[in-house]
Amino acid sequence: MKQFFKFMFASMLGVFLSFFLLLVLFLMMVGALMSASTGEKTVTVAENSLLITRFDHPIPERTPQTPFSLIGLSGIGINGGTGLNDILANIRKAELDPNIDGIYLELSDVPAGFATLEEIRNALLRFQKSGKPIIAYGEFYSQTAYYLASVADKIYLHPEGSLDFGGLGSEVIFFTGLLEKLDIVPQVIRSGIYKSAMEPFTEKEMSPASREQMSVLLEDIYGHFLGAVGQDRDIPSDSLRLLADSLLIRQPADALRYGLVDGLKYKDELLTELKALTSSQDENELNTIKLSDYSHVSVKEESRQGLPDKIAVIYASGEIISGEGTDFITGSDRLSSAIRKARRDGDIDAIVLRVNSPGGSALASDVIWREMSLAKEEKPVVVSM
Repeated sequence: MKQFFKFMFASMLGVFLSFFLLLVLFLMMVGALMSASTGEKTVTVAENSLLITRFDHPIPERTPQTPFSLIGLSGIGINGGTGLNDILANIRKAELDPNIDGIYLELSDVPAGFATLEEIRNALLRFQKSGKPIIAYGEFYSQTAYYLASVADKIYLHPEGSLDFGGLGSEVIFFTGLLEKLDIVPQVIRSGIYKSAMEPFTEKEMSPASREQMSVLLEDIYGHFLGAVGQDRDIPSDSLRLLADSLLIRQPADALRYGLVDGLKYKDELLTELKALTSSQDENELNTIKLSDYSHVSVKEESRQGLPDKIAVIYASGEIISGEGTDFITGSDRLSSAIRKARRDGDIDAIVLRVNSPGGSALASDVIWREMSLAKEEKPVVVSM
């Protein structure tokens, strides 16, 4: 009998705690929705501040507009990170903000594709024209992180840190052997030797055509990577390629010796330099603002004289499906409705469709195509992919 009551009370306690946690989560969501409905929060920037950027989260095309992102619940399958649209807008805004003295890039790994990295990198290059410095620091630099860091006026690495500089590669997993053991025979219809998406289920290694196209793609990206880094670090591309091919960057001292970084510093040494850079009066404090908070800062924009009144930017992010979709899945109903609304709005002078998608349903794509066709008959329509 004692065991019965023991397990019964334990179960009751578990149910009570689960209910309590769900109640807290619900109240947080309600609070986030209420705060969102009452308007954007106002954030002020102290004089002589640095804009801190980390890029340590997956970067969606735009910042999610969900209650979960408002309360910072980036887990449970929802990406709550700052989107590319706000990252670029904030870097541009920092150029004009007299309270921002520079940008501090605190980098390690940047989980983003090279197209996204290129957008951010170009924005940082434009920021440099304002005369404000960019300082990069990392305990570890992945190649994606270093690609962003290479634009900085100064790049610092932890004395016991590391820098990954070994070139690009690609791996393909093949399941044919597994399927053979399970007596499963895939039925594949293939058109063209370069259509290799189904090769993992029909082959045991890359076909010559697949290897060729992947090699060309990687070399194109890598060549651009080396050229951009070489230009900003004043190192010939061939020299950078040799460093990578020979794996010469093994220790932090190697990165310093070959000019990939400007110094090896501990965090306290870096903070001392940043305080001097911003003319900080308090030796213990450094005025900073995070990129996510800077989205709520209002800065006087440049004159829009001569520009169109309004341009609608519509996002198609993620796989294309029929139905409503989400911020990360392109739903044909949702997207075609947005295009239709922009087409009918007399204040909208042009439409930009921002596409970051691997493709998807042919039927859903046709639904969207129809609205695009109607829209371009009435106003300029431009696609940015």
